[in-house]
Amino acid sequence: KVAINDALRELASERRWSWTERRDPLVLVAGSSSAALSTVAGQNGRIQSVTAPVNQGVVVPRFVDYPTEDPAYRWVRHPVVATGFPDMYSFFAGDVVFNAKPFTDVTYEFVHWAIPAEVTVDASLIPVPDHALDALKWNALSRVTLTYDHDAGLAAQYMGRYQEAIRKLVKTEQGSTQTLRV
Repeated sequence: KVAINDALRELASERRWSWTERRDPLVLVAGSSSAALSTVAGQNGRIQSVTAPVNQGVVVPRFVDYPTEDPAYRWVRHPVVATGFPDMYSFFAGDVVFNAKPFTDVTYEFVHWAIPAEVTVDASLIPVPDHALDALKWNALSRVTLTYDHDAGLAAQYMGRYQEAIRKLVKTEQGSTQTLRV
């Protein structure tokens, strides 16, 4: 199970796969300028965006890439005093930070790429689509071969097959993948 879970994490982290994208609600409570990412269900992967409030007719906030020395963006690290609907957001210290405190609760849509849940028992279903199983299999075999058989040559062959499976998987995804931003 350890090799499968390690391979699963690596596979999910390779790219932004369509099967790892998640859209979860993120509530910005009235009078608050931030929301903890830990409150978002399944948030354990790469962040894409915070989108328009769901059915509330409020402007989509613009992402500000922090850190910045511009005094106009002090709100990212310092207490926000502005009220109203936010029009900018950033990520800081595990929170989504907005540039204003709304008068009422606002529900945003938080888009991210999650790392699938780990396999915990032998009968667990592996949380990847069928077309990704080959990549997962070759990666796990490489890890097991290196760890238990100490055969670096065979492990390298399996890793080569993993890389080939990744190339096929990218083609299968038909351009719906993106490389991860740093």
